[in-house]
Amino acid sequence: MGADVYFRVYDAVLSVTNIQDLNYSTRVICQTSLQKHIAKKNLGDIENDRQTIVNSLQVLADVENDHH
Repeated sequence: MGADVYFRVYDAVLSVTNIQDLNYSTRVICQTSLQKHIAKKNLGDIENDRQTIVNSLQVLADVENDHH
């Protein structure tokens, strides 16, 4: 199973001055968040709850962006 991740930089200056490698950092945050959600479920639940997982990751991303 693969995943596509799209992200938007809300503050280019902060992303350049506060993050050493934006692509790497974004991948790590996404992988960690996805693993946290998937670890709680079996494969059938993951398929059935795919949209719920996507929505919860979107909320997490929005919260992270609001804090920076």
